[in-house]
Amino acid sequence: MACGQESANVSNTKEGQLSALSTFCAAIQVYGNPGASLVSLEINRGNQSFDEADKAAAEWVANQSDAAATLNGVLHEWLNSEQLTCLFANLLAAHASDDGKIGSDEGDRIRELIGVDRGDAKMVFEAVETVFNKESVEDDDDWPIVLAGLLALGKVDQELSPAEETYLRLMDAPVGALDKAREMLATSGPDGVLEEARRLPSRAKRFLTSNLVALMLADGQWSGSEQELVEQFGKKFFITTREIENLVKATYCLFNFSVFAESD
Repeated sequence: MACGQESANVSNTKEGQLSALSTFCAAIQVYGNPGASLVSLEINRGNQSFDEADKAAAEWVANQSDAAATLNGVLHEWLNSEQLTCLFANLLAAHASDDGKIGSDEGDRIRELIGVDRGDAKMVFEAVETVFNKESVEDDDDWPIVLAGLLALGKVDQELSPAEETYLRLMDAPVGALDKAREMLATSGPDGVLEEARRLPSRAKRFLTSNLVALMLADGQWSGSEQELVEQFGKKFFITTREIENLVKATYCLFNFSVFAESD
């Protein structure tokens, strides 16, 4: 799966060609779901490079008579395979409903548009659906446990980073759940939260695990201690190391904006 560190040469674009990051932003604006709040994008807002690219994309889209048709013709010229995979993951996320579901027709349309390998697409598709399936937490009383697990990960090395704060805010949990989660973590510590999480229903456990992975990857800087905590939760939930590795590989595509970095 192309989600690695291959860099885009966005500083040497041809006249009239958008940079790779602006092309990504334009594609999200054109093909995405209007009104959808994408956590991967919100985490990057305030970053000068991202904000400038997003603005340039909006201006470009506004000046096109048919932006979708134009993008269809240049998408594979302006983006490399790793950037296309990142775009694919984010377009899936943009079209995910509250139950995380993405219509099969919509998923196939996006895959064909981006041209992602069917096997890779399936892995990313399943990861995105799991991460965004908030309805997996059916009981409001389980939300503080889920959030406490995420807080434990965010604070395993230090206080929550701005990206992690944004991630938790956009989870849109029931009112008061985050305060209860903070109290639970302060009282019980990570080990106590882990024990509490063992009683969650299986769907909620998988939702928590997938979001632990996503939160670990969200700011692009994860540590061995964060990965160790994710693995501890996985073991308690009887989720195999292979499953977690596949989840990491697929979810990384959603947040790996390093593929848009300028070449030196």
